Amino acid sequence: MLVSENYSKRKVIINSAFAKEITRYSEYQIHWQGIERVQKAADFVFLYVTGMNAFIIPKRAFADEAAFERFYQACLEYWNAAKEREPAAEGAA
Repeated sequence: MLVSENYSKRKVIINSAFAKEITRYSEYQIHWQGIERVQKAADFVFLYVTGMNAFIIPKRAFADEAAFERFYQACLEYWNAAKEREPAAEGAA
């Protein structure tokens, strides 16, 4: 079995404009309008870019449950605000 170096430490940064994942070798940034959905499970927050591709942020990355919840709520706030700013689809009434 080969273990890829791609499973190295990752850093996720969020602000009102975008979510960004930084690894030793790469950076990937996406504006909130490009996020399909934000979801929370017991131990993870998922920022879905597509149905099969997501930023996966583990609860263990946070100091405590409250910090994990604040992060999730911030993601929801930024994502919802971006969706409100999106122009209506062409042909929509």
